[in-house]
Amino acid sequence: MLISETFAKFAAELRYEDVPQSIRLRAKLLMLDAMGSAFAFSKYDFVGKALAGLGRFGSGDHGVVNSDRRLALRDAVTTNGILVHGLDYDDTYLPGAVHMTASNVPCLLGIGADAKGEGAVARSL
Repeated sequence: MLISETFAKFAAELRYEDVPQSIRLRAKLLMLDAMGSAFAFSKYDFVGKALAGLGRFGSGDHGVVNSDRRLALRDAVTTNGILVHGLDYDDTYLPGAVHMTASNVPCLLGIGADAKGEGAVARSL
């Protein structure tokens, strides 16, 4: 089995109840941090530039944090990722020097909304 298939199988079979409470709590805090960053950075000039550029691809059904703009899923997720990571204050996993929530949280929101699972996503948080 390929590594990607192994990860996909693990994710598909994972139940919320199987995730330890301490991990769920940490994930919630990191998601709240990501959303706080997105709201805090939403009025900076770089966001307007990102929206202007991505908005050239057209509108869509997906929201951008703290904006009335609706974009295609791809563009909304990208913009929300820019919002979370915009000033580099989001969380950092030091051993890997990566900002996991800057990519994961916008994808979670976009995919959840695309699947019309806003309630399901919110309940799991």
